[in-house]
Amino acid sequence: MENFNQYLMDKYPDLFYKNESGELECPCGAWVPTGWEKIIDDLCGAITEYIKCTQRSSGEVINNAYYFWKACASFIDWCHKRFLKVFPKLNKWEYNKPVFYLVERFRQRYYKCVKYNWVHPPAVKIDQI
Repeated sequence: MENFNQYLMDKYPDLFYKNESGELECPCGAWVPTGWEKIIDDLCGAITEYIKCTQRSSGEVINNAYYFWKACASFIDWCHKRFLKVFPKLNKWEYNKPVFYLVERFRQRYYKCVKYNWVHPPAVKIDQI
């Protein structure tokens, strides 16, 4: 493909650096062997989609009650596991349902003490192809 470097910069402007005058540039250039153009084009598209569509949550504890409720839930869960080791015949849903309900209530309490933020992956800039 004739001038593949310019084609990539026009199609994926967010992946390349801009010089002082605001023009897109690939500092070390782009050299692609014949037949690899589609692969590089698909890779740049995949990187762009990943940056735009991917996000994960990052939790920040906003209240110290979080630690109390989390400890309570962990303790009840731990006790329940030890109880089931001693009395394995009671490992049925009808016996465990109240315990699961109680643990879930404690989890809901400590989830309220966390503020979640959506974090996007860092921006990617291409130096050389």
